[in-house]
Amino acid sequence: MQVGLVLVAIALVIAYLFVAVFVLGPIIVVGVGVVLGIFLLVRGSTTFANVLRAVPTGRPPTGMLPVDQETAYRSYWVRQVWLDLRTGSRAARAEAAACLRADGVKGNITWLCSGVAPMASTRVDFGGYALVFTFPIGAACAIGAAAAVAGAVVLALVATLVLVVLIALVCAARALLAAGLGGADLLGQRLRGIVLGCPHPGCYKVIPLAIYHCENGHAQPRAVPGRHGLLRHFCAVCRAPVSSSPFTGRRLQRGACPSCKRDLPRGFGDCRIVHIPVIGGSSAGKTMLVVSLLDALGRPDTAGALAGAEFATADDQREMGRMLTNLRAGTLPGATTAVLPAAVMLYVGQGRKQRLLYLYDPMGESYAHSDRVRKQGYLARAGGLLLVVDVLAANAVQQHLSPPELATATGARPAAEDPTRTVERLTGELAAFGKRRRRTPVAVVVTKRDALTDLGLMPGADTGVRDWLCEGDRLGNLVRGLEHDFGRIRYWSVSALAASGPARDAGELARVAEPLHWLLDGARKPPTSAAVPHPRIGADSTAEVAG
Repeated sequence: MQVGLVLVAIALVIAYLFVAVFVLGPIIVVGVGVVLGIFLLVRGSTTFANVLRAVPTGRPPTGMLPVDQETAYRSYWVRQVWLDLRTGSRAARAEAAACLRADGVKGNITWLCSGVAPMASTRVDFGGYALVFTFPIGAACAIGAAAAVAGAVVLALVATLVLVVLIALVCAARALLAAGLGGADLLGQRLRGIVLGCPHPGCYKVIPLAIYHCENGHAQPRAVPGRHGLLRHFCAVCRAPVSSSPFTGRRLQRGACPSCKRDLPRGFGDCRIVHIPVIGGSSAGKTMLVVSLLDALGRPDTAGALAGAEFATADDQREMGRMLTNLRAGTLPGATTAVLPAAVMLYVGQGRKQRLLYLYDPMGESYAHSDRVRKQGYLARAGGLLLVVDVLAANAVQQHLSPPELATATGARPAAEDPTRTVERLTGELAAFGKRRRRTPVAVVVTKRDALTDLGLMPGADTGVRDWLCEGDRLGNLVRGLEHDFGRIRYWSVSALAASGPARDAGELARVAEPLHWLLDGARKPPTSAAVPHPRIGADSTAEVAG
C-alpha cells in the first residue's frame, strides 16, 4: 500500500514536472518576457523623456548651456543634444537595472528557485520537497526575464541608433542652413558693393563685421549664424537675446568697430558706404561748404534726389545743427582743429538705393605736409573727392590785384597755401595709398564766389569755370594736373555764405548740392535694406572732363 502511494506520488510529481516544463514553462517564459520587456521599455523611455524635458536652473528657454570663455551660449544642437542623449541613455539604463533588482522581479525569482525569502519580506522560507514544485516556475521566470532584458536591449540599441541618425541629420541640416544664411549675407554685401569701414579718427579700417551688443551692453564679437545660433544668440552674461542675422534686424542693434571699439551708427552695413573727403587748404572754406551742403540736403526743394537725407548719429546732428544756426546768424564756423577727422555720417537715398555717406573734413594743415596726408587713411577708399579751391590764395591771382583789391581779398580770408601745391601733394600720396586715381571722380568747387564777384573776377555767362581757371594761367597748372591724374572732373563755383548765410539765396543753395549729387552718381563701387529711421537734418556746372 505504501509502495503504491509512493509510486502514485512519483507519477504525480513527474506529471507536474512534465506539465511545468513543457506546458507552463513556455507560457511563463513568453508571458514574463513580453510583460517585463514592455515594462522595461516603458520605464526606460519615460525616464529618457523626463531627462530631456528637465530644464536645469539658469538654462535659457532654448535649451542651451553656457560654455566657458565664450560670450554667448552655444546652440543646443551643436553639443548639448549629444550630452543630453548620453545622460538620458544612462538614466534609462539605470532605471531598467533598478526595476530588475527590485523585489518584485529579482526577489520573487530568487525565492521560487531557492526557497529563501528576501529580507523584510512577508514571504516565508521553505525547502525540501516544495522546491520541486517552485523551482521550475522560478527557472521559467528567470528565463523569461533574461529574454525580456535581451529584447529590451536590442530594441533600445535600435531606437538609440535611429535617434542618433536623426539628430545627426538635424545637425547637418542646421550647419548647412547656417552656412547658407552667412553666405547669403556675404553675397548680398558683395553684390551691392558694401565694404564696411570705420569712420573714427586713427582707425579708418575695413572691418569684416561690427561687434554687436545685447540690450545690457555686453559685446558679441561674432553675431553671425553659427554654433551660437542661427537667427539669434543669447548673451553668456545676462542671457539677453542678440540678433545674429540681417533677416532678424541684426544691424538695428548697437554696434562697434572691432578694431577701435568705438560705436557705429545703427543700420551700419545695410547699405553701401561712400567715402567723400573734402580737400582744401586752411581757410579755403571747406567747413562752411560742408555746413551749407547739409543745409541744402535738409530742404526738399534743394536736395533733389537726395531729399530725406538723415544723420546717422545724434552727435553729428547736434554739432552740424549748431554750426548751421550760427552761419544763418552771420557767424562763420571756426577753424577745424582735427588732424584726423571723424566722418560726418548721413543716410542719403531711399530703399535699395540708400547709401551711407562719410564726409571727412580735416583741418587744412592736414594737407600741408606729406606725412600728415599719409595718416589720412580714408583717402585709400575715397569714392570721390570734393576739392575746394580758393582762387584768392593762388599766387598768380594775388600778383594781379591792386592794393585795394588785395585788401578786399584779405578780408575774405584766403587759404594759407596755393591750391596747386595742395593738389600736387595729395595726388602723390594717393598713389602711395595704391589708389586708382583714374577711377575716382573729382568735383572741383571754387568757393568764395561772393568775394570774387566783388573783385570783378568771376567769369561771364559765356565762360565756363574750367576755362576761367585757365585764363591768364590763374590755376592752369592745377587744372592740367587734375585732368592728367584723374578720370572724371567737373567744375563749380559757389558761395556758401550766400547760400546759407543771413540772406539764404535758394538758387545758390541748390548749386551747393550739385557737386555731391554728381559725386554720388559717379562714385564707383568699392573693390571688394530697407532704409533705417534716423534723426532728420534740415554751381554753376560749366565743364566736365573725362580723362
